[in-house]
Amino acid sequence: MLKPGQVFNNRYKIISTLGEGGFGAVYKVWDDNLQRFCAIKENLQVSEDAQKQFRREAIMLANLNHPHLVRVTDYFFISDRGQYLVMDYVEGDNLETILTNNKGPLPSEQALAWIRQVCDALIYIHNQNPPIIHRDVKPANIRITPQGNAMLVDFGLAKAFDVGAKTSMGARGLTPHFAAPEQYGTGGTDAQSDIYSLGVTLYCMLTYRVPPDSVEIMVGNAKPPPPAKSINSNIPDTISDAIQFAMQIRRTDRYKSVGDFKTALLAEQKSFAQVKVVEESPSFSSDFRPLGWEDLLRRDLLVNAVESPSVRAAKAAFEAMIDNEIVKLKVVESSLVQATKFSSDKFTLFNGMEFMRVPAGKFLMGSNYGKKDDEKPQRTVELSEYLIGKYPVTNLEYQAFVRDAKYEAPRDWKRDQFPAKKGDHPVVEVSWYDASAYCKWLSEKTGKQYRLPTEAEWEKAARGTDGREYPWGNIIDFKKAHTLESGRGTTDVRKFSPQGDSPYECADMLGNVLEWVNDWYSGTYYENSSSSNPLGPNSGTERVQRGGSNYNYADVVRSANRYRCYPAWSLDYFGFRCVCSLP
Repeated sequence: MLKPGQVFNNRYKIISTLGEGGFGAVYKVWDDNLQRFCAIKENLQVSEDAQKQFRREAIMLANLNHPHLVRVTDYFFISDRGQYLVMDYVEGDNLETILTNNKGPLPSEQALAWIRQVCDALIYIHNQNPPIIHRDVKPANIRITPQGNAMLVDFGLAKAFDVGAKTSMGARGLTPHFAAPEQYGTGGTDAQSDIYSLGVTLYCMLTYRVPPDSVEIMVGNAKPPPPAKSINSNIPDTISDAIQFAMQIRRTDRYKSVGDFKTALLAEQKSFAQVKVVEESPSFSSDFRPLGWEDLLRRDLLVNAVESPSVRAAKAAFEAMIDNEIVKLKVVESSLVQATKFSSDKFTLFNGMEFMRVPAGKFLMGSNYGKKDDEKPQRTVELSEYLIGKYPVTNLEYQAFVRDAKYEAPRDWKRDQFPAKKGDHPVVEVSWYDASAYCKWLSEKTGKQYRLPTEAEWEKAARGTDGREYPWGNIIDFKKAHTLESGRGTTDVRKFSPQGDSPYECADMLGNVLEWVNDWYSGTYYENSSSSNPLGPNSGTERVQRGGSNYNYADVVRSANRYRCYPAWSLDYFGFRCVCSLP
């Protein structure tokens, strides 16, 4: 084993041992070339076959990019010593340590939030071509960052899935109690092997018990574990049942995919609308259809209309639709004129979306001392005038797009039902491509040019011109943004307005959801981009997100903080707001 203080490969200084096993160890090291901490996975097998397999898998892992996966950056061999995989070092504690320190089960809401993030990471690797199987999912391999995000780490056993292939000797390492029974033999493992391990992991998190080893259960030497709910009565029935289903000894009895497992776990967390019928009224036709763009227009106009008896009936029906989760409504039989309201600093679409004017001029962008390197240096940037959404796009606003454009609904709208109780929450589980498609559709509907904001536009709208840390000033205030301190899940976009508004009266800029912006990510964006209407690089692999979310602590949810993600990914804290370009 390598010792603290030892330097190897003329570059890496051992800081500490993070873990060890039969094939080697994992170390925290200091990379003297790049001046940063990283983690190195050691594999002591040095045979020619083992080296070939190691190289293939290192290349495979280095091409993965997901916000809940540790990033592999390099690999190398040391003759007669071992093979080494270099990964980003993730700050924080692993779930095994968190459980031990907690001395009992974790709160269901917290455990499920972290497991859903691990589900997203596994869905991503299982959907690669060929699929990648992690093979060692367990609490010790799930690290929780200081920002409260779950990261799936330790890819030492990961392998590309080959139908019919047997498990090689080099990849046969496993963790008792967490490994599926098929991992003990020479038969192949697949995505359902990871599902078993994930089910056991969640079982431990919610019960503070480790079930018997799967092989012991299979041969009859141990009984299957009791349902999680029988140990912890606070666990919902649906969650307990989902865990039992994931932990079936026969793989064919488990969920077919991690996505199916996540859907079962979400069933308890999401409240979905039930389709109801509005009573017959003279103001309604005899045909029913889903709520769409025209309905939003009618609702906006009805609120301001002269209240004749028929209008009052229609207005009451619309209010009932929002309050009682009605998602299908009879169409109002009248010809209504499109209305748009203007003021000097605000522009309101006829569907109720508000846009705030950000005047042309200079502002301080970025941060300097003690902040992330990709926010430096702070500098003066000049922007042309533009309009930006006062709020992130809500479920109600996005629903009109889904209905009108026949666009695929977000995954959390289970069975294509609209979450009416969360109509004023930001829409989530939208990718960068989904957000861009919405902007394009909005442009077609209004005849104006809508798009995602640039990084600079988003940041100016959030902090004004004086370089303040937060929209409201320079001091963290938990009552002005929805961060991890106030709980998981989204909130009404108006909840922290006006107290959390920016100088341009933009609301909900920090916390609640990460917001997609148009630019490709570059770590040197602040150094190399123009000082006038700057844009990101012309290409890249990750798009930028801004604002932080309900998965981040307040100390990192700052106006200048930058996030990044692969643009095709859509997680349950990804949202967006639009910009309207002016001539």
